Amino acid sequence: MGFWVTNKIGFRSPNITYGDTDLTNNGATYYWRIKFADSGGLTSPWSATAQFTMNTTPTAPTLPLTNDLTNPTGVLTSPAPYFSAIFNDPNTGDTGIQYKVEVNTNSSFTGTTMWDSGLQTMTPATGIGSRSPNITYAGSALSYGTTYYWRVSFADNHGTLSPVSTTANFRVAYLPTTPSAPTTETLTNPIKVSDLTPEFSALFNDSDTANTGAYYEIEVNTASDFGGTSMWDTDKTVHSPAIVNNNRSSEIPYAGTALTANGTIYYWRIRFWDSDNLVS
Repeated sequence: MGFWVTNKIGFRSPNITYGDTDLTNNGATYYWRIKFADSGGLTSPWSATAQFTMNTTPTAPTLPLTNDLTNPTGVLTSPAPYFSAIFNDPNTGDTGIQYKVEVNTNSSFTGTTMWDSGLQTMTPATGIGSRSPNITYAGSALSYGTTYYWRVSFADNHGTLSPVSTTANFRVAYLPTTPSAPTTETLTNPIKVSDLTPEFSALFNDSDTANTGAYYEIEVNTASDFGGTSMWDTDKTVHSPAIVNNNRSSEIPYAGTALTANGTIYYWRIRFWDSDNLVS
């Protein structure tokens, strides 16, 4: 029996902290009652029975996405990747109000910890069955060509933390390198070109050896700094078939403002997008 001293009839007792068999967040309902002894040693009858129900732990987040994709391979370091997942909780009406993200170099999370966010506020709160807001990576610098593994847990509005999600991953891609060996009519910087629709090509290069060149953009201008008159800009255009890595593109014919055989020098440049949709 616990003891405290008060001489004020009709006042509330101090808070009495539970201190017996461990309780768990399993949704169980418990019943309790209390009686008091006065300064004369006389004991009151039991109070009316009260009850309380334990919170239920949120279940593991599901459908983790990186940059809105499942385990993507073409992730950039800038802007930083972002993560999200579905909040799940058996308690109707609960919301997810905090997140904890872990990013590691090993799928068992025994490698290098790249980021452990700790418990952070999630704004806005996330309803049951809804996707969390995007959580932007804020850890150590990521390396090109490396696969990273991540998982997330959510805490509900009662402060109970869920188990971790399944492990997701993402690979930081290499950007394609600058196209090399650009040629006009198969020549380097030719003069006395007579074809008014000359053809251009260049070598596609990517440190991700399995990648191919999927798109190109060519610009033709009257000034070498491309601040003059734009004669042609293809915008992002599909290259078909895709260019094998370290190979030359097809010969791409000029299709801009009409050229004239008047001795004018034109300047051109090209860039490629790889099969991860990353641009050189």
